[in-house]
Amino acid sequence: MGRRLTWGLTAFRADLAKDLENLSDADETGALELLRRVRDNRHDLVSDHHVVTPIVDFLCSLNANYLTENLRLAFLTKTAAGKLARRSLGVMFLRPERPTPDEEDIWQGLLRPVFAEVDPQFATHLKRLLGHAPQLLTCLSDDSCRVRMARGDLLEGLHDIRARDNTFIGQLAEHLNSSTDRRSRAHRAAAVARS
Repeated sequence: MGRRLTWGLTAFRADLAKDLENLSDADETGALELLRRVRDNRHDLVSDHHVVTPIVDFLCSLNANYLTENLRLAFLTKTAAGKLARRSLGVMFLRPERPTPDEEDIWQGLLRPVFAEVDPQFATHLKRLLGHAPQLLTCLSDDSCRVRMARGDLLEGLHDIRARDNTFIGQLAEHLNSSTDRRSRAHRAAAVARS
């Protein structure tokens, strides 16, 4: 029998430990169970991206099929500096690793000027994790803010945000009208989003 997770129960007899429901082996299964039970599952809890590295390393070392969508991983996400107020729109975008020209237009023309984004130092770890297990994208969201990839399939998401915050359209228009280059990118991005 392997080691047991027995914090505070070091003197507890091994023969009695098997009868406790809340006791798990100190192995991959036990670690995943702890990640399913994270209590304070929200963004911006961790300020140093090095803290999340061992967790992402561990998750990437497991078979992707073993990683289920009930893991509570929002604590791995940090909002980029100066973008906290934008979280009120209910979505934070993660820029693609190698964006296509269309995705770059969406990023620069529509998303970056208006929405919260994942801190670039944390984004590197999250992209590695999602490259290994894409189904974990939903696990990165917290109760007030979803994490989404910045891709062309976001028209429905923009509609949800508009329905949630009636000032969104005005904010978006203000940012889009602030420069000719941004307007041009926004028009190209809108064409991509419609297709």
